Amino acid sequence: TSMAPVMVVILYSDTADYQKLSYYADKVVKRELEKLYGVGSISLGGFRDNALWIRLKTTSLFGMELTPIDVLNAIERNHLEVPVGNIYGKKREYVIRLYGKFETPKELSNLYIKENIRLKDIADVYFGEDEVRSISRFNAKSSIALVIYKQAKVNVVSVVDEIKAKIEELRKILPEDLKLDYSFDASVYIKESVKAAFEEIVIGIVLTGITVFLFLGNLKLTLIPLFTIPVTLLGTVFVLYQFGFSLNMLTLLALAVAVGIVIDDAIVVMESIHRRREEGLNAYEAGVKGTQIVMFALLASTASLIVVFVPILFLKGVLGSFLKNFAFTLIIALGFSYIVAITFTPMAVSHLIKEKTKENIFIKIYKAFESGFGKALEFSLKHKLLIIVFSLLNVGIGLYLYSHVKKEFMASPDEGRFMVRFRLPVGSSFEMVKEKSLEIEKILLNNPYVEKVSLVAGEGFGGAGVNSGIVFVYLIDKSKRPHQRVVMEMLRREFKKLKSVKVIVEPPHGIGARAGRSTDVQYIVKGWNLEELKRIARKMEDYFSHQKHFKDVDTNVELNSPYVKIRLKRDKLALYGISAEDVGLTLSLLFGKFRVGTYELGAESYDFYIKASEDFVKEVDNLKKVYVRTKNGDLIPITEVVSYSVETGPFRLTRYNRQYSFVFYANVDEIDIATVKELVENWLKSILIELWLL
Repeated sequence: TSMAPVMVVILYSDTADYQKLSYYADKVVKRELEKLYGVGSISLGGFRDNALWIRLKTTSLFGMELTPIDVLNAIERNHLEVPVGNIYGKKREYVIRLYGKFETPKELSNLYIKENIRLKDIADVYFGEDEVRSISRFNAKSSIALVIYKQAKVNVVSVVDEIKAKIEELRKILPEDLKLDYSFDASVYIKESVKAAFEEIVIGIVLTGITVFLFLGNLKLTLIPLFTIPVTLLGTVFVLYQFGFSLNMLTLLALAVAVGIVIDDAIVVMESIHRRREEGLNAYEAGVKGTQIVMFALLASTASLIVVFVPILFLKGVLGSFLKNFAFTLIIALGFSYIVAITFTPMAVSHLIKEKTKENIFIKIYKAFESGFGKALEFSLKHKLLIIVFSLLNVGIGLYLYSHVKKEFMASPDEGRFMVRFRLPVGSSFEMVKEKSLEIEKILLNNPYVEKVSLVAGEGFGGAGVNSGIVFVYLIDKSKRPHQRVVMEMLRREFKKLKSVKVIVEPPHGIGARAGRSTDVQYIVKGWNLEELKRIARKMEDYFSHQKHFKDVDTNVELNSPYVKIRLKRDKLALYGISAEDVGLTLSLLFGKFRVGTYELGAESYDFYIKASEDFVKEVDNLKKVYVRTKNGDLIPITEVVSYSVETGPFRLTRYNRQYSFVFYANVDEIDIATVKELVENWLKSILIELWLL
């Protein structure tokens, strides 16, 4: 699958709860979309599945001399479905299967864990909603986000079109209180760019035709070179198809550029043949002689143009992947223009043009220009030294201006959409994340230029932790609002008023669908010393946050994550005959949402979990109330064999080429990327950090 989503489909409702939304999102919408050609995978944001739960009541559990491991062992011995043998009859053979899985929560709750002690005596057993650790909303309504990734090498536009067609079908079969929409569509910008490129090609052909007509003053003469344009472009498209290229933004841009180039060869041949006709040669002789005179000069001219673009085919990296399509298309177009010029053009000119071209005002202007040009050329030949000095001066001025012109990879487009990322301090509760999510959503919806807001926060979306979230924002029509950069800046000012949350407003990805962040600046800083890198990350973020042209400054370093560190008392473990595995399994069964297996309900399969009661897992000091069994069968507090402490440390460690690393992100305004690169690298050099540019 591709690394970045091509579409985010939203299932939302004004009245339905998350359980209903989750069911239809997973069992209906997702399954239907996964059948479509080109769809790779679909992840669900805000999804809340059902599960079979055993929530241990620890006071009753340990009070009855039982441990979580005793419960697990009892369930695993009785909740199973396995083949146990075969019967080989004279006419038939049978496989013997033991069906021992619990069919209902009530049946499970009556399981004997020990003599006279049932599971219901020490735990709550129920089938219900999974733990709520994420939130998904669409325009302030409860929703489920279906993030769709395409298969590799599949066209984005075709996949999205199929998805949209399926959405229309699903709208007819879903319950009336459920609605489908989308908050992200990677094909919109592509379609708009392709449409604009087609328009540029048409406008280029029309303008070229008008220009040629003004100078030639003859409709037949104008139509001949003009007709070579579609012939050349169609031939180029055929070759592109044979080589597996698509009509994308770059190939169409190359075709638009080629419009003004490919007509040159035809005009030169046409003028040469027309001149032979005016000299009195017949159609055939004029066509042959006129073409022979210029064909080798045209070949040299075309070859020199092609050679200019050949090195681009060997460019590496991101720039190379973009420009290869552009260069290849232009090379093919130039080759076709030469072939058309020496084949089609001689035939058309020699047979269609009979009379001598009448002189018009534009020809008179051209002759005046030609006379002036001749005088200028004569002056240049008489003052060679002056012309050489002037040329060198012109080159020098050009080099000077080049060094001072602002440079960037690509101008910021107005796609009418962008993303908002937000992150709370590591260790923030889900309730706090939910509260800040609603504040961010309110700011976005109160903006008059925002049309759609799709928010997903918490665990399970893009591998993010519970302390972060992302919002897809769609703006109203361009004609009714300022440029999206202006809207983004308006929102940045509003987000700065929020406390205890870092909000980043990011522009959309440019050409193509890519994964990861889409900020203007991304640097990887690496080193062997983790503590030193953490210090540099803090200083770097603080420094550039206060620089004039830098915005949305961020790093992927998340520090001071609180965690409980468990240390084993090896001597005590050996004394009591308790293994480290027993300690780990006991804690995992109480605090870790331990998956026992699956629970079948009709045709559907659901996860089956063991965990302590909700109140028990909220307090760190409840570790003192946990017991483990010794080799003699007695229960002792787990604190007899372990010690624990609350500490802080990095939440996430990243590596680059085996070294510790962090990524620096920033957006910039009113400054070119080349200057930004210089500023960042100079600052990094000042603290002697090895740097790699992403």
